[in-house]
Amino acid sequence: MACLTGLPAFASPEFCAPLRLALPLPGVAPQWLKAHLMSLWSVEVPCLRCKSHAIVRLPVQGYTTQPQLDPRTQTLTTERAP
Repeated sequence: MACLTGLPAFASPEFCAPLRLALPLPGVAPQWLKAHLMSLWSVEVPCLRCKSHAIVRLPVQGYTTQPQLDPRTQTLTTERAP
């Protein structure tokens, strides 16, 4: 996601467990994105504002496969609130 958005991750890989990843999302309304992702995936994805950042906590577990992750990361790079 950092490569797709051009923004740095909040934590370096050596400190990240394979759980929910907190990622910055510029120009996105968190509540709209949360509802939109629920309608697309039927999965609750925490989207919130923390200080001046819009953040999504992408549900990625140790068993998540690349084919499961690809459509989600693609959606997060293309979706914007109307």
